Amino acid sequence: MKHLVLLILLFSIINLSAQNKYDFDYLLEFDDKTPLLKNSTHTDSTSFYLVNSNQNGYILYVSDKDSLNHHLIFNDREKTKLSFKINKESFANTKIIRICQQNFTPKKKKDINENDTKKYYFKNFNDTIINNEVFYHYALKNNIQKQIQKRKEIITCHFIVKKDILYFIPFLYHSLAYQKWKEDKNTPNGFPYMIYYENFNGDITFKMTLKNSIKIDKSIVISTECK
Repeated sequence: MKHLVLLILLFSIINLSAQNKYDFDYLLEFDDKTPLLKNSTHTDSTSFYLVNSNQNGYILYVSDKDSLNHHLIFNDREKTKLSFKINKESFANTKIIRICQQNFTPKKKKDINENDTKKYYFKNFNDTIINNEVFYHYALKNNIQKQIQKRKEIITCHFIVKKDILYFIPFLYHSLAYQKWKEDKNTPNGFPYMIYYENFNGDITFKMTLKNSIKIDKSIVISTECK
């Protein structure tokens, strides 16, 4: 009996080590706008992200591939980046999405290295007011010479964050912002409301505003040993 228990425990440990499970508790829907600037075209779109409010080391981006399927991009900043399609009805009705790692190429290195993050810093601004509601405001800025920033068209990324859900750690869909936050962790928690890009001249070149948020219970399981 003792040997049977040990075998069961050993099998469980091996099984757990052969898979990675990622939990999501929110679906965020954003209205994306690229404003009309000189020599540019105005475009509107919608983006969807599945996130974990207590863990921002991974993220799932969802878009429409065609009338029947979604296109999903899953990014674990430290381990894996996967791109795949899934039937829309299956995605809506499935609580646990199971993926075989062998069907994808593993990430060989991190998206961002230390030399990249050294060029950036987070700046916290005074609170901002939108429609009589007070928000946190911080930005990811570049610290190289301004002449170089202008020549290379480097943008500043601004984050406008709600103050009423403070357990929600920063929503940072870009890997550079995430890696810099992980180094410093000097920005406030809060529910994401708006993210916008500002160019060197102070023009807003892109803006995404929260349209809807849904509390969910969904997971992705990535197995390294597949049948």
